[in-house]
Amino acid sequence: MKNAVFALQEKLMYKYFSHFPRNRATITQEDWDTLIILDACRYDLFEEVNNLAGTLESRLSHGSYTGGFFEENFQGSKFHDTVYVTANPVPRVDKWCSVDLDSVFHAVVDVWKDHWDESVNTVQPAPVADAIKKAHADYPNKRILGHFIQPHQPFIGDSGLDIEEYGMRAYDELSGTGNSTGAKVWERLERGELSADLVWEAYKENLELVLPYVQDVCSEVSGKTVISSDHGNLFGEFAWPFLIRKYGHPPRIHTKNLIKVPWLEQDFETRRKITSDPPESDTGTMAEEKRLERLQHLGYR
Repeated sequence: MKNAVFALQEKLMYKYFSHFPRNRATITQEDWDTLIILDACRYDLFEEVNNLAGTLESRLSHGSYTGGFFEENFQGSKFHDTVYVTANPVPRVDKWCSVDLDSVFHAVVDVWKDHWDESVNTVQPAPVADAIKKAHADYPNKRILGHFIQPHQPFIGDSGLDIEEYGMRAYDELSGTGNSTGAKVWERLERGELSADLVWEAYKENLELVLPYVQDVCSEVSGKTVISSDHGNLFGEFAWPFLIRKYGHPPRIHTKNLIKVPWLEQDFETRRKITSDPPESDTGTMAEEKRLERLQHLGYR
């Protein structure tokens, strides 16, 4: 009976939030030459940790998870003046996102294909920063959308590596060879197996780790640079108006701390001359099983 009640609450909650008023910022309509996405970065965390120069405001994201963010901002449109550089495989997997990246953008640089760090089961910030700078040099007349994984899990700072689920252990949902139980950090937090303080510290460390690389990018690219996020994370807040505590970044839950994201505009002296050209072809493929495995390490089912 209890499970049935919770299931009904969840169904009503999703229905409510899927029709939540969409007074949101569409990033393609915002003014920028380079837009850096810090995946799953809450506004309050960024406000606490940020040491980058610029004018900080907030925006309400269109999505509560990466797939929804991409669908709401890019689906059915063409942005052939933009090159997308990403450490996140989610937009490439149909199950999570139905946007055809290769037709939407002029070019796509999938950093996660060649720079996945097996020791921590994610993409470190350094190769992403290098790829963004290279894209800026290779495509001087294109907008650059650069997508870092951090502060999204896995947590790779000292506190994060103390959380047994992350870093060194392989998931067994696909291969059957790992020793993981399959429980993700947000599930363990919800069950009380991890403290909120520990998870917050690990989350904070991930942001602190990536910011120097963001600064490196900002110091080398020209034009107007903005730092933002695709969505935030929930740490047990009630998904108003329902008395259900939520964790992580579930789809279609458009509550405040999940969709309020930073929008840091840096000062600039000159702007790039942006032009639109036909898209380049995707030059690389990866087996579906490998892509899904990497999604598993990022906490996706």
